[in-house]
Amino acid sequence: MQFERRNPLIYKTILDISSDQSIATPEMIDRLLEVCRGTFGADAVGYGGLDEIDPSLYRLHSVSQAPGLTFEAGVTLPVADVLCNKPIQSGELTYYDNCKNSEVANHPFVDLFAIHTYLGAPIFSQGKLPRTLFFLFTTEQQDVLNQDDIALIKTVAAVIETALTRDESLLWKRRRLNSLRSMQRLANIGFWEVDVQSGSVYWSDQTRAIHEVPDHFEPNLETAIDFYKEGNDRDSILSAVEAALEKGMPWNLEVRLITHSGKERWVAALGEAEFENGRCVRLFGAFQDIHTEVTNRNQLAVKKQEAETLLLARSQLIAKISHELRTPINGISGMLQTIHSGLDKDILETKIAIAMQSSDTLVRLINDVLDYSKIDNGELLIEPSPVSLSRVFEDLKSLYLPLCEKQGIRLEFETHFCQQDGVEADQVRVKQVFTNILNNALRFTFGGHIKVTLTTIQTGAMVELVARIADTGKGMTREQTSRIFKPFQQFDSQANAGTGLGLAIVKELCQAMHGDINVHSHPGAGSEFTVSLKFPCSESEIPPPQRTLELPVIAQLQHLKVLVVEDNEINRIVMEAMLSELNLTADYAVNGRDAVKTLRQCNDYNVVFMDCEMDVMDGFEATRQIRRELGLDYKTLTIIAMTANTTNENRQACFNAGMNAFLTKPMSADDIRNTLLQVSERKFH
Repeated sequence: MQFERRNPLIYKTILDISSDQSIATPEMIDRLLEVCRGTFGADAVGYGGLDEIDPSLYRLHSVSQAPGLTFEAGVTLPVADVLCNKPIQSGELTYYDNCKNSEVANHPFVDLFAIHTYLGAPIFSQGKLPRTLFFLFTTEQQDVLNQDDIALIKTVAAVIETALTRDESLLWKRRRLNSLRSMQRLANIGFWEVDVQSGSVYWSDQTRAIHEVPDHFEPNLETAIDFYKEGNDRDSILSAVEAALEKGMPWNLEVRLITHSGKERWVAALGEAEFENGRCVRLFGAFQDIHTEVTNRNQLAVKKQEAETLLLARSQLIAKISHELRTPINGISGMLQTIHSGLDKDILETKIAIAMQSSDTLVRLINDVLDYSKIDNGELLIEPSPVSLSRVFEDLKSLYLPLCEKQGIRLEFETHFCQQDGVEADQVRVKQVFTNILNNALRFTFGGHIKVTLTTIQTGAMVELVARIADTGKGMTREQTSRIFKPFQQFDSQANAGTGLGLAIVKELCQAMHGDINVHSHPGAGSEFTVSLKFPCSESEIPPPQRTLELPVIAQLQHLKVLVVEDNEINRIVMEAMLSELNLTADYAVNGRDAVKTLRQCNDYNVVFMDCEMDVMDGFEATRQIRRELGLDYKTLTIIAMTANTTNENRQACFNAGMNAFLTKPMSADDIRNTLLQVSERKFH
């Protein structure tokens, strides 16, 4: 028996089992337990330890036992109730050759399993709770375990401990590697290395992913460089590698790669050199995919530039408006100051004409600024209604024929209209487009002619208008035509050249009407503007041309009783003068509260011209009280808004308050006359 236990072949068997890389550690332990049970004649050889979830329990991991015993792998028992508790607590080998004559004589397991001899060897491994290798003998041994036997058992315990430590170390390394790979993937960072002597190149998985190479791709130094975008990016890397090889200089660059699939990606490329005996032997570094970050940064830079350009444009607008306002104001002020000295009728009329022309320029300037402000804020609206295109251009022809004749310019209109003449269009905006172009043609054409060619084409439910306006004026350079539709662009030093907003607004209007505008020009050879606009066909009846108010029609308005609500004394005087041209008189209120009081005392007024912005009570509140408290509805009383605020929101606020019509300051006598005509046609004839 002693010979079998001490047989040297047992060590070879243990070595063969523990060095077999084809078997996992749990299977290796099971085999070792079998060998130990047969070698020592033990009734049970087991391996267990404190439970990882509940350290107050002992879990049996593996067991090799004789028939008749009922130990099962996986069973847990309270630590205090197992014989292995002492080697776990002491950390030393525990041996009872006769349990009945030892300190565990009263242990319940001794009687329950008839245990005669017990040996427990502690096993420690990195980061784990203590475990044990134990031997149980249920019959009295012929010989007590000697020192050689115990040394052999310690060897087996050490083999198991080594195997567990190796597994735990591998597990820790695997977890660390997985964590590192996860961090690389999340941060989109890959690593690389170049053996300078052999020229071999290593790419980590994430580096390969950044380059989008297939699994079989093997990089080398030349192909790695070729991934950098040809030009500055590749040159930068080549210079950095050369400096690292010669001088050991590290690099940190933002460059572009062209991936294996042809995509352009921004990467942060970092590299260092390792030297031995004064020679570079290794290059190593990292890649990080920063394409999203660089793209966002570049977009922010573009947005910043756009914001700065916008601020500059607004600054230019303010400076330009400040300058341009002075010209018409100077004309108005100068003529008014000298008008008293011009007693001669011709001189008087000339001064008045200059003042009126300056006033028109001022109004046009203000309208351009308001339109540009609407465009800038996305508030430019097209308000279509049934329109006759042929009538629109007949009106324009009638307007510009005398103006051209006065300047010695021949105006030609050539039309090719399709049968469908009625369209849904914003007549005011259509005229605005062509008056801007014709005004420019008049301004820069000195003799010669202006030719307008108009063609309409119907396609389904749409009509396309194509117009060409050609002049024999001074023309423009290519550089000028490239900027002509941008704000604040002027190519003439005339005092009445304007703000440079007109054609920029025209461009926006054309695009808002599903079209565009282009220009072809050469210096000294004139210019040709081409406009295309698209309109839906109109099925509605086209309203007749607006009549001018001849004297009989003006007489038709004489029965109107008018109340003007205006808090500015000068504006009241101007309104009185304009109404007098229509042979109308009016009563006046200085604020909204005064107007409500006047209407409460006398409710036979037909028309109220209501200023919107006033102290004490504004026009909105006054209108609401007139409608709500006085009960004067739309049929009884027409309220016409007077305001300098031309925004769509303000216009809608006027209608929401209960107003019927809308006049924009500054107003002309024609504006008042036309509004009263509309009122009279609906209600008072």
